Amino acid sequence: MNKVADILAGGEISKKTLKKAQESTFVTVVEPKQQYSSFIIRIILASIIATGGIATDSTAVIVGSMIIAPLMSPMIGVALAAVLGRPRSTARALGITTFGMLLCILISFLMALILPFGVDLTSNSQVVSRMSPRLVDLIIALASSLMASIVIMRDDVPDALAGVAISASIVPPLCVVGVSLAEGNTVAALGSFLLFLTNFFSIQIAGMATFAALGLGSSVYSDSTKRERAEWYGVILFCAAFIFVPLAMSSNNVVNNAIRERTIRSTALTWLEGTSYQLNEIHLTDGHVSLEIMGSGDRPSMKLLGARLQDLGIGVTDIRMAVIDEYWYRPDAHPNIEAKSQEELELFQKGATTRQELEYEIAEESKIKSEKEKTEDKKTTSEANPTSAEAMGDGAKKSSK
Repeated sequence: MNKVADILAGGEISKKTLKKAQESTFVTVVEPKQQYSSFIIRIILASIIATGGIATDSTAVIVGSMIIAPLMSPMIGVALAAVLGRPRSTARALGITTFGMLLCILISFLMALILPFGVDLTSNSQVVSRMSPRLVDLIIALASSLMASIVIMRDDVPDALAGVAISASIVPPLCVVGVSLAEGNTVAALGSFLLFLTNFFSIQIAGMATFAALGLGSSVYSDSTKRERAEWYGVILFCAAFIFVPLAMSSNNVVNNAIRERTIRSTALTWLEGTSYQLNEIHLTDGHVSLEIMGSGDRPSMKLLGARLQDLGIGVTDIRMAVIDEYWYRPDAHPNIEAKSQEELELFQKGATTRQELEYEIAEESKIKSEKEKTEDKKTTSEANPTSAEAMGDGAKKSSK
């Protein structure tokens, strides 16, 4: 065993540990009734819970579905069986993965059709965050697969399984696919399915690399002959080359979208400078920018933001802005009144005690401000045209004579 394998496995991999790993990932099926029934029950319940989490826009419920979801096991099994040089076991694990995927989509689709919970696909955070893969999703999938591959080969890190289940976003995107199809939104469905495929292939790459580093492709652990393993690895390389192009394109899009979203966020923060608003969140999905700001007073111009993005060469289809009005409350001084702006709060502090008095004070402040501006305008005009002002004065004197 090489040093890398020794570090990853924490020592020699025993036959007992390898046997247990193969059973847990469906590489081998010793008790079909028990293994398959457990998988089906868990995938059904995980799908129901995840769909409920989408309907209620609850992250906590989504996390619960991830913990009990069993899809990670056969997905890791595909990578393990491939490295061990077992075509039939690879096909079995891949078949179980496909079955679980389709069952998950079907359950969420039927729930969305039967139950009248009506999901707003444009504002639901559980849907919006899974409509397209991001760079961070790719990194998470690779890290999750690496950890899962190590966990099943070691007995001293069982507590990491729950964390792996939560971090790997597998069932929720499939449920978004089903809900989106039920709502007739094929764009959201395709985006979520692309996220699932990106996660799946990322898990295969990281899983195969980990198992190969552990030395599981050697004759010590494989039941196949050297020639059979060589032929099988050739098939795997061909398949990997076949999916490399779309995966590379997807990864490139993920990176580009991450750069664009970072630039848009930076531009939006600059756009809000000098206003009383602050940026809560911003998302970029297929050229559509949606942002949420909070504050009070005159709202910043979306046209200006669009112009700035255009100047930076960032083309967007449209910009959607949600505004949350901000209020101030002083229970110690004015327990019955909520200020709608910083200006109102200052007037409260100056002595206004009721909403009526506050509105009167605001009107007076506005009147004084308006008169002051008019006086300044007249003064500026007279200073800019002194000859005209003197002529008007001379004309007035002649008239009086």
